Amino acid sequence: MAGRAEHDRRSSEAPRLLERETELAQLGELCVRPAAEREGAVVVVEGPPGVGKTELLAALGGIAADAGLEVLRARGGELEQGFAFGVARQLLEAPVRETPQEERSELLAGAAGLAAPLVDPAGTTDPGGPAADPFPIVHGLYWLCANLADRRPLTIIVDDAHWADGPSLRWLHYLARRLDGVPALLALAARSTEPEAPTRPIEAIKAEALCELVRPAELTESAAVKLLADHLGAEPAPELASEAHRVTGGNPFLLSELARSLAAEGARPDAAAAARLHELGPETIARGSLSRLENLPDPARALARAAALFSADAPLRHAAALAGLVESQALAAADHLAAAGFLDPAGLDAPQAESASSTR
Repeated sequence: MAGRAEHDRRSSEAPRLLERETELAQLGELCVRPAAEREGAVVVVEGPPGVGKTELLAALGGIAADAGLEVLRARGGELEQGFAFGVARQLLEAPVRETPQEERSELLAGAAGLAAPLVDPAGTTDPGGPAADPFPIVHGLYWLCANLADRRPLTIIVDDAHWADGPSLRWLHYLARRLDGVPALLALAARSTEPEAPTRPIEAIKAEALCELVRPAELTESAAVKLLADHLGAEPAPELASEAHRVTGGNPFLLSELARSLAAEGARPDAAAAARLHELGPETIARGSLSRLENLPDPARALARAAALFSADAPLRHAAALAGLVESQALAAADHLAAAGFLDPAGLDAPQAESASSTR
């Protein structure tokens, strides 16, 4: 659950990522275009679940902020695909709201004013109705981004784009086609294996001349050794590292969950542990995660169950309310979940905050 998922100007160090040097270098080079050359760029990070797309986008946010770019963030949600322009609102409501009134008129000048009913808190009409013509809103959102980028080079990050609402995806495609000369980087992450996702706009974005693709590979056995050592506190036996890599297929998320499960059981990183892994698969690893969750206090489990019903950028207070937790209980529960590796502790905010911090 996350705070300021949609609007983050903070500079932060890129998270430690194994075997992602090439991808991080490519993302760093893309940040140069808006920051130094005042040119636009587009990138789609694509891959199966658990391969590390979210972590790469988090790293990109840190790189971009350190380069002086303003960073706007949003995340698609499977249960929020029916909310027209939901992702666009996540990205742009906060920067408009936080702009002083005397400067807001400049930001929404000209064609950008067409987006005012969507993002301006003073707006009184809702453009999301089925009878509304979406083109003025799409065109206005483009010019709003252009005005923001003219004020300060921009990075627009959308995680889980395969779950974004259709109108936002069509706007993102419209934006990607028109970034020549606009100092903005558009970065999306999308699953390559999501059969129900509205992939047509994402495929159209990938086909644009400005767009670059980043397809992180599964981790090698050498990375599995490092990851297991980090979690188990000692170098794993070669048999254990080899079997862990085989069982998980080198998927970073599954490897991490397997390592956490072994650590929670107090397993020794020896060949005997490797023999036990021979019978494990992703379903068993998932059961290990559930077992770790069941060991947490009741409020933490309740918060986790409630959070699973929301998109990752939904405010913490929403899940807390559904779980029947008061503020102090929700904050303590979130701390337990973060300590157990179920939530990203960076930026966890109070339940009453309007925006919340991001989960993995």
